[in-house]
Amino acid sequence: MFGKAVKENPIMIISIQNKIRYWMRLVFYGIGAGFIAETIKRRNGNKQKHETADYWNAELSGRMSTPNLNGQISNAMRDQTSIVLLKMCGASTNSVLDVGCGFGDLVQALSNDGIERYVGVDLSDYVIERSNSEYANWPVAKHCNLSFHQADLREFSSPDNELFDVIVFNEVLKYVTVKEAVGQLKRYQRWLKPNGMFCVNITNDPKHRATFRALDDNFVWVYGMIYQQRPSGPRFRLTHNNATPPYQVGLFKPLHKYSQAA
Repeated sequence: MFGKAVKENPIMIISIQNKIRYWMRLVFYGIGAGFIAETIKRRNGNKQKHETADYWNAELSGRMSTPNLNGQISNAMRDQTSIVLLKMCGASTNSVLDVGCGFGDLVQALSNDGIERYVGVDLSDYVIERSNSEYANWPVAKHCNLSFHQADLREFSSPDNELFDVIVFNEVLKYVTVKEAVGQLKRYQRWLKPNGMFCVNITNDPKHRATFRALDDNFVWVYGMIYQQRPSGPRFRLTHNNATPPYQVGLFKPLHKYSQAA
C-alpha cells in the first residue's frame, strides 16, 4: 500500500529523493568523502548548470521572479538578519560589496542605515541589466552610489581595487567547493577595509556546514546565527525542508593584516 501511494504521489517522491540526498551528503561530508567527490567533479572541467549565466537568467526571469518564491523563502528576512548581526557586532555598512546580489534587495534593505556605496555582482546578466536600468528610481539611489556588474564570483575583481566595509556572499558559496569557498574569501579579503567583515549566508546543509567549519579554520569567527521560517505551524526545531530550509549566517574577519590588491 505504501509503495503504491508513493508511486502515485510525485510530491512524496521528490520529498523522499531530497531526504536521500541529504543523508548521503551528511555521510559524505562526515567522513571526508565529499571533498574527494568535489575534487573529481572539478577535474573533469565541465561546468554544472548552476555555474552558467543562461541557467540563472532562466531562473530569475521565471520561477524566481516572483517575490520570495511565492512566500516560501523570505529574502527580506535573510537580509535583515545579516544587517542586524553586522550592526550588533559594530560593523560599518557605509560601503558594501554584495556577491550574488540578485535584484539588489540588500541595498534597499540598507536604505535607512546610511549606506553610501554599494556594488552588486551576479552571474545573471538579466538581473544586472534590469538593476542598471531601474536603480535610478530606487529611493536609496538618492544618497548611495550604486553600480552592478555581471561576473562569476571566481572571476570578479573590484573596480579600481575599491575597498569595502562589508563583503556579503549571498547564498553563492553553496555553488563552489569547500576548498574554493575558502580560497575565494582569501582572494576577496584584499578588498576589505581595515576592520572590515565578511558576511556569509547559506542554507544549513552537510556540505555548507563543512564550508562554515573550513572558514572558521581560516578566518576569525565574529558571530553567527541559524534560523528557519515556520509558515506551517509552531514546530520549533530545525528540520530538513527544501521549501523553507534553515539558514546559517556568519560574520568573519581575516586572520592577519592583508595588503590591498596590486
